[in-house]
Amino acid sequence: MRAFIRVLLFYFVLSLLSCNSYSGVEVGKDHETTIRVRSHRNDRGVSVINEQYLFRSICPLINDEVKNLSIGWVPEIFERCEGLVPYVISKNKDEDFFYVIKSGDTLKYQLLEFEQ
Repeated sequence: MRAFIRVLLFYFVLSLLSCNSYSGVEVGKDHETTIRVRSHRNDRGVSVINEQYLFRSICPLINDEVKNLSIGWVPEIFERCEGLVPYVISKNKDEDFFYVIKSGDTLKYQLLEFEQ
């Protein structure tokens, strides 16, 4: 009986750890926003911005024409922008891309929406 309870408890804890339950706004194509990013953390494929906005971490860079290059390097996927904080995200309504703006440089990323 104790072994059964331990196994049941193990699966319960495992299920809690594997859940991707994020609270926040999932930024999608229909959103329009400008965000001054103060914090950016990546967790299980989700970039959590300012503990409020959610983006897919694997959004790819779709332009590589950086004029100023004051940031020193160009993150090829959005999750690597974590090293750029602070920066600004700009997203226009009905567009499937968004901009990361830092020190005069603008990077354009493909918006990958969350699966429903």
